[in-house]
Amino acid sequence: MIQTVFNAPTWPTGPHRLLLQAALHPDPETARTAWQQWRIDQDFERIDHASTRLVPLLLRRITELGLDDPNTGRYRGLHRRSWVRSQQLFHRIRQVIEGLAAENIPTLVLKGAALGPTFYGDTGLRPMGDADLLVPNDRAAQAIDWFVRRDWKTDPPKDPALLRRNHLLHNHAWGFNAGTEQQVDLHWKLLHLGTHPALDARFWRDAVDLRLPGISARTLSPTHHLFHACVHGVPFCPVPSLRWIADAALILRNSPTPIDWSEFLRCTTDFHVPILAAHALTYLRQEFDAPIPTAVLDHLRNQTPDSWEPAEFRHLTHHPPSLHPVWLWHRHQRQFALHPDPEATHRISSYLDFVRIRWDLPNRWHLPASFLHRAFCYFSGTPL
Repeated sequence: MIQTVFNAPTWPTGPHRLLLQAALHPDPETARTAWQQWRIDQDFERIDHASTRLVPLLLRRITELGLDDPNTGRYRGLHRRSWVRSQQLFHRIRQVIEGLAAENIPTLVLKGAALGPTFYGDTGLRPMGDADLLVPNDRAAQAIDWFVRRDWKTDPPKDPALLRRNHLLHNHAWGFNAGTEQQVDLHWKLLHLGTHPALDARFWRDAVDLRLPGISARTLSPTHHLFHACVHGVPFCPVPSLRWIADAALILRNSPTPIDWSEFLRCTTDFHVPILAAHALTYLRQEFDAPIPTAVLDHLRNQTPDSWEPAEFRHLTHHPPSLHPVWLWHRHQRQFALHPDPEATHRISSYLDFVRIRWDLPNRWHLPASFLHRAFCYFSGTPL
């Protein structure tokens, strides 16, 4: 039995919760009350980045409700900036999709670039910092080579040879940029919590058409967009992860086809995320009256997770992703469960090899010094 408790730092509180309620709650009176309290609690001169990304949605809501906000002009400026940025990113996406297609590498458009046109109805309402594209796992090395040949730089910096050798199995994505602020995140797996390449076959099987400015592309089905938003969004992030809530709420509200809840539940089982999914969907229903069937919530709460999953979930909701040994232990537990290595006869030995690869070390002899260095950085607050 899974108990849903929302006391971890990943769940919005204070002005963040009020802003989400004002922008998204279907009940006009609840939204109006939240907006009034948010204006009292939030000094707009000190608004944080996470809140700024929700301001375009707030603008649409207060316009619908006929509310008089003295900052409306500034809200419109943020909406306009988001729209312009999205057009620039669409131009970049088109170049990459067409370039990869010329080498017979298919792509799926992910996250904001797909969600804005499909579920928000206005690309300016869904600010994007970068573009995300998924390629098949077995074409990832070829896609990396395509970026490298065109002088795109890895971001964060990483030798492309190391990226191809050490990260295609144990990681899910890496960023590339062309010397501008327009970054493309190249995914060869959809999720960092899904380590087995075969798990992604469903996303390609159920992909749907996507109309973007100047190009026809493909993207996830609404069901898989919802699954992606929840699993990617719930884990703790230093910049509070509020957009997943807006994404999920609007997918549920505006999906052009019904959500396939049977497929959603199969995803939670196959990816070993019933705890995360139970919390995400319960939160959406409690906070925003999201149209989620009671039978789906009951099914998730009645699951019996694997022994390692509760500890992983606690870590995910309290700490940001990192290469810290504790975080890597949870990643290794997950990878071992989803992708058993018949040659890894000892779990600790397998873990040490996993850490060595994630730290890009040539052999195990380098592990002690690297452990000590990272422990010093962790306890002293020094960046790695």
